[in-house]
Amino acid sequence: MASEINRIRDQFQSGLWPQFVEHIELENLRSWKQQGVNFKFPVTAVVGENGTGKSTLLKALACAYENPVDVKKSKRLLDHPLCSLARC
Repeated sequence: MASEINRIRDQFQSGLWPQFVEHIELENLRSWKQQGVNFKFPVTAVVGENGTGKSTLLKALACAYENPVDVKKSKRLLDHPLCSLARC
């Protein structure tokens, strides 16, 4: 496992890792109240007790990848009609 983490770290530090989410902000979305999450490494474990928002975070991230929006038209990703999955 450590060798795999080292390989990923080397790729990331060399700029060879593909695009990944560095930050997401969730505002009034289920258990999330105006909070942001920073991702410092391309592989992240999301852990927590039941009902703390793990699935909501993952659905919002999936929405961000699946439905790019014109930031100039909408500052809020979840305003996009295709992102209703993050609201469930």
